[in-house]
Amino acid sequence: LDAESSKIKVGAGNCEHYGNICEEFGVHSYPTLKIFYVDENGNRREDNSDHHKKYEDILPWIKRITESKVQSLSRNNFQGNVLVTTSLYISSFTAGEWCPPCTRFRTSFRDAAYKLVDGTKDIAFGQVDCDQHKSFCSEFNVGHYPYLIMYPPSKDRSKDNFIDLNIDKVN
Repeated sequence: LDAESSKIKVGAGNCEHYGNICEEFGVHSYPTLKIFYVDENGNRREDNSDHHKKYEDILPWIKRITESKVQSLSRNNFQGNVLVTTSLYISSFTAGEWCPPCTRFRTSFRDAAYKLVDGTKDIAFGQVDCDQHKSFCSEFNVGHYPYLIMYPPSKDRSKDNFIDLNIDKVN
C-alpha cells in the first residue's frame, strides 16, 4: 500500500498520552478499531457497524468504500450519465449533514449500488446533492429528502420521463 497515493490511511493512537482524542472518538477499551472514510461529498464519516472484527471482514468494506458505484450528478453531467444510457437508472436527491434521514439513506443507497452494479451495465445509480444543486433539484419538484426516482430501461429517454418512487406519490 503506497501511503502517499492511497485513499486508505492507517494510524494508531496512544490513549494514555492523548486521552482527549480517545474520549472524543468513544474509545473506552483497548485495542479498539475505528474505521473512518471520506464519502462522495468529501465528508469524513465513521463506520459504526460491528462487523469489522476480523481481517477478512475489513477488506470487503475497504473495497466497498473506495469503489463507490454511485455517480455524483448535477445539471452539467445528467445528460451524459442518465439520459444517454439505456440501463435502469435510479437517482436519489439528498441533502447534507443537517438531514439525518439523508445520511442514513446514502449509506443504504451506496450499499445497494455496490451489490447490484457488477459491470453488466444493466443498472446504474446516481445521486444529486440538493444543497449544492438547489435549482436543478427544483426542476424535479423535490419536496423532501431523500427523494428517489427511476428511469426504466429505454433507448428513448427524456429528463421528465421518470417514475417517482417516493411513498407520497405511490397510489
